[in-house]
Amino acid sequence: MRRKVKGALIYPIVVVLIAVGILTFIMWKIVPVFEKMFREFELKLPPATEVLIAISNVVVEFWYMLPLVPVAIVVFIKMLRKFKAGRMGWDMYILKLPIIGNLVEKNIMARTTRTLGTLVASGVPILEALNITRETAGNGVFERLYAKVGDAIRDGDTIARPMRENSVLGFHPLALFFWAFMGAMPGLFIMGLEPVLQMVTRDRNRIALQSDILGAASFDIHNILCLSGDHQSFGDNPKGQNVHDIDSMQLIQMVRLMRDEGKFLGGDDLDRPPKMFVGAAANPFADPFEIRVPRLAKKIAAGVEFIQTQCIYNLDKFEKWMEGVRERGLHEKAYILAGLTPMKSVGMAKYMQKRVPGMDVPDEVIKRLQGVEKGKQAEEGIKMCVESIQRLKECEGVKGFHIMAIEWEDKVPGIVKEAGLYPRPEVTKA
Repeated sequence: MRRKVKGALIYPIVVVLIAVGILTFIMWKIVPVFEKMFREFELKLPPATEVLIAISNVVVEFWYMLPLVPVAIVVFIKMLRKFKAGRMGWDMYILKLPIIGNLVEKNIMARTTRTLGTLVASGVPILEALNITRETAGNGVFERLYAKVGDAIRDGDTIARPMRENSVLGFHPLALFFWAFMGAMPGLFIMGLEPVLQMVTRDRNRIALQSDILGAASFDIHNILCLSGDHQSFGDNPKGQNVHDIDSMQLIQMVRLMRDEGKFLGGDDLDRPPKMFVGAAANPFADPFEIRVPRLAKKIAAGVEFIQTQCIYNLDKFEKWMEGVRERGLHEKAYILAGLTPMKSVGMAKYMQKRVPGMDVPDEVIKRLQGVEKGKQAEEGIKMCVESIQRLKECEGVKGFHIMAIEWEDKVPGIVKEAGLYPRPEVTKA
């Protein structure tokens, strides 16, 4: 990466040097000729031209000192970087430079995320790994970022919030920072959590997808959720180009082919087949409702072993969907995890009802939230979520719950305990 950055910088550096040389020649030889002409005609010159002529006079009179200018600049920068505030200001200035700043930023991101991922995957505690990574950043802005993340984690916070709140310039760390998922997921595993790798066909072709699967498997990541991915217009890069070399159904088949037969899609053999537990998403509420169960059957036939559903607010419709699932015996062929997202407010409920595709939020949910004062709507939303879990625990075929507290992750432990899902049942391995 460092070699590529240096190679990319050669051209702009050469261009800048040529431009400086041409500018120096103009100031030294060309401008004095025009100055003499203007003086002879006794013309009144605008202030900008007077300044230009003054600079030219300095260049002509003190030309022998020009080579000392770069040296003086270098010395000034080195002295400036000795002070904490000066170093921070200079590093921020470098990151904001057009073209060069973007290259420097990507170089630092690639180096630090690779370092962090390697350390965590090797079993180094997350706080120590962050501290080591901070020292290798070579940029005060990124060093401050990693220091703040480390302090937040030390105080019992998660990685996500401090990374989100301490973004560098326009760079959202989490975008790259699931450490190309190769670094973060082993970190979660080491912390006693078993991650589920979400992979979408929107952004990668089959070659990249197979490479990512093998990368995850090399870190003993065993769970994968195969998705098509929301259209890029719903994200922060609406002009991005879809890939969709294969669809989610074909992704499921590809993972099973790699796992069960030890083969790539191209037919070559795999030395170490990835041991993946294959999952997919299901939306019981999308139209037309009649094809929801057949579509689930198709995914299970393709090789799915667990299902995560869309957020459930219309419990009656979900239970009707589950009736169709049981009629075809699909609940015995895959583990179905019911998706729940607690509502924070009436505004959130209305937004999800009208703006989020595939979401079914009954009017009764909105009316119930409207029935309590604004300050207690979040509490009521959590209560409704707990009630939904307790009701769906009695629904045959529901094997677990996927609680998605959007930017409200700290509420999940309370929901889990209040719904009677904690402590987790002990699983006896055969």
